[in-house]
Amino acid sequence: STRTCSVRIAGALRLASAAARVLAVSFLGSVCRVQVELPGGELVGAQTSPEDAIALAPGTPVAVGVQTAAIFAVKDGEATGP
Repeated sequence: STRTCSVRIAGALRLASAAARVLAVSFLGSVCRVQVELPGGELVGAQTSPEDAIALAPGTPVAVGVQTAAIFAVKDGEATGP
């Protein structure tokens, strides 16, 4: 599963081609939640700033990506700290 804060959305103004479409935008104070439908019908949630969400009305074409991040894996049952 991917955390919504790791999903990145770029509007059509920034990209030559955008295959996904915004379904809904929810303003939650200092952050916004954006629901996007991918070409295959899958739904993706993303978290963005209110400033970036202003241009993301339902129906807006966008591209979706996932921010890469280092992870630390432990075996089930192992302690993760002191």
